[in-house]
Amino acid sequence: MIAFPVKVLMITGRADPGGGPEHLLQLSRQLVGECDVYIASPREQPYWERFVALVGLDHMIEIPHRRFSWSETWTLADLVRAKDIEVIHSHGRAAGLYGRIAAAASRRPVVHTPHGPLIFGSLKSPAFWAGDFTMSLWTDRIIAVSASEKRILQRQLLRWNGMTEITNGVQIPSEPVAPEIFAQKPFRIVHVTRFVTQKNSEMVLDILDEVRKKGALDLFKVDMLGDGPGRAELEQQAAQRGLSESLVFHGARPAIQPYLKNASVFLTTSRWEGLPLAVLEAMAMAVPVVASATPGNVDVVDHDVGRLFNLNDPATAADHLIELAQNAAVLKQLSERSRARIVREFSVDRMARDTLAVYRSVIRSSKSEKQVA
Repeated sequence: MIAFPVKVLMITGRADPGGGPEHLLQLSRQLVGECDVYIASPREQPYWERFVALVGLDHMIEIPHRRFSWSETWTLADLVRAKDIEVIHSHGRAAGLYGRIAAAASRRPVVHTPHGPLIFGSLKSPAFWAGDFTMSLWTDRIIAVSASEKRILQRQLLRWNGMTEITNGVQIPSEPVAPEIFAQKPFRIVHVTRFVTQKNSEMVLDILDEVRKKGALDLFKVDMLGDGPGRAELEQQAAQRGLSESLVFHGARPAIQPYLKNASVFLTTSRWEGLPLAVLEAMAMAVPVVASATPGNVDVVDHDVGRLFNLNDPATAADHLIELAQNAAVLKQLSERSRARIVREFSVDRMARDTLAVYRSVIRSSKSEKQVA
């Protein structure tokens, strides 16, 4: 029996630097051939051009950045009908509105990947929850990218069926970080951020303060990769606290691998994650991770491959960094185990196979329901 390509529309509300657009790009790259992929995305860099290079301009549909538009939704629904698209896959909250409504209008199954649970704490949180809950009722399958995210989503959405865990995956580079990098001085740390509340990058300064108290600040140099609304303020705080010499603010970069090649440790201070691609990419490069013990991070990092610390405990994070800077044998062991774990459990090939299986499952179910009706 010939397996014809599945026609799928991917939707993202972001195409600026970030894990969500990168996830969609890597997934689509693996699915091309098995699927006829269309992508709806904002026309922004760097990912719009990367999507175009992958699927072609005739398979691209422009939508606003993280903003809902009824006219664009009807355009997507018309496209789905005209191209006979079989399944819609939305990524993130804004894309989820487009995807679920367009799917209902075109009578197509829809798969949704939230890329992180709803975090309560703002005045908008109840409205966001109401929207997420209502939209979940229209969704054929929800994909959680980690076990932690799945447990939280089940409680938030009051839904235990129609939810599948497919952990994020990354490409495995052929050349991991060279072992001699671990002996370099200063000890280079990579931190990837968007300078927003979720990434909690101000804690990097608290950790460096603790390192200074222990008399080890000269051992370290931190490469800060990324941009965002809080960058200028954090740079100012670093200067006020006398930490500027220990930090290099590189801004947004098209890829983090060139920096990982010269890194001894990857540091993440996030308050929450789905399953962070940057952490997976670092481990795939054999760079050990020192991470906040929060949802998403704990699904891939443990004491066998890295080190964890609590969000209110920068002193322990500092101790971990100093331990690894001063113990080459432990660092080498964590490096080897990190890469082995990604190869074994978090490959992009496995992620794509599991996602394609979900597409085929919801398409079969949808066709069966239409035949019965």
